[in-house]
Amino acid sequence: MPSELKRPVLQVVAVVVGCAVLGALCGLGWWLWWRPAPRGIVFEGHPFFLPDEEFRSTGTYVAIAVPVGLLLGGLGCWRLRHRPLFGVLALLAGAVAGGAVMLLTGWLLGPESALVLARNAEDGAVAHAALRVQPGVAWFAMPVATALGCLGVLLCVEPHAHAPREMADERS
Repeated sequence: MPSELKRPVLQVVAVVVGCAVLGALCGLGWWLWWRPAPRGIVFEGHPFFLPDEEFRSTGTYVAIAVPVGLLLGGLGCWRLRHRPLFGVLALLAGAVAGGAVMLLTGWLLGPESALVLARNAEDGAVAHAALRVQPGVAWFAMPVATALGCLGVLLCVEPHAHAPREMADERS
């Protein structure tokens, strides 16, 4: 691999791995904040929970993923501002990895699926909710917040502040 390609590839790998580690830490925080697991009742082989308890795991995921994504996008884009397109793409790939690792960490730490446990339980038995995020928009909380953080930095940075020194010398 040519040396001019080696450094950017290593930077992308470092950003994605760093974001994945951040996602694991956020997943641990999500699990700690969410505990104890909401309790519901089993009826006819299905668990039933109050509406706010059903949403609680998705809400806490979003409440952690959005501020972390904003900080990741803002600080990461500021750090990589000399190559803005490269920085934004690397951070977005990292945010997708971080969000996925956060989901996986929470899922692995949380209790077993209430649907599986309720199939063999008696009516009236207590069921504990699983730590999961409802499919849909919430899965994109960290990448979208990261993109907004990057946008904020790019709109605030002087347009040619990231240009190479040779280009700046030619313009003066």
